[in-house]
Amino acid sequence: MVEGGQKITKNVAETICTSGLLEIEVMTDPKNPLLLNSLAEDATASHEEALLRIYQRLRPGNPPNLDKAKALFFEKFYDTNRYRLGRVGRFRINRKLHLDIPEDEMTLRPDDLIRRDPVSQQASRQRSVGRDRRHRSPGQPASADDRRIGQRRVAQGFPEASPHGPGNA
Repeated sequence: MVEGGQKITKNVAETICTSGLLEIEVMTDPKNPLLLNSLAEDATASHEEALLRIYQRLRPGNPPNLDKAKALFFEKFYDTNRYRLGRVGRFRINRKLHLDIPEDEMTLRPDDLIRRDPVSQQASRQRSVGRDRRHRSPGQPASADDRRIGQRRVAQGFPEASPHGPGNA
C-alpha cells in the first residue's frame, strides 16, 4: 500500500480504511525533516541491500558480499577488541543523551543511535544561529578586525615574524 517513509495522501488513506487493517504505524511530522529526507533519498528496499551499499562505499575495490558486510559492521561497532568507547566515551554519550547505561558497556547500543536524533536536531538549531554571519566575496576588502585577527594568527604560527617575537622584544 505505502512504502516506509512515504506520505499518506487522501487516496492512500481511503485505501487503508477500506483494506480492513486494524492498526498501522504512522510517524508524525518531525520538527527537523532530516530523517524523512534521508528516507526519501534512500534507494534501498531491504536491510541487506543497505548493508551491501554501505559496504561498497567503504570497500570500493572489494566485490559486495553480505557476510563480509555484516562482519565489517560487527567489527566497526560491536567488537570490543577493535572498537571501544572507553569509560570517558560512554560517560560523555550517557551525559549528552541522558542515558543510564553502565560505564563498562564499551560499544554502541541501539539506544545510543535512537536517542541521538533530538541531539542532532538541537545541534542543527545551534549551527543555524551562527549562519546569519556576513560573508565577503573574494574581491571584497577585509575589515580592520579581520586583518588584526589574521595578523595575530600568523604571528602565533611564526613567532619570529611577530614584532614581539623572539629577538624583537
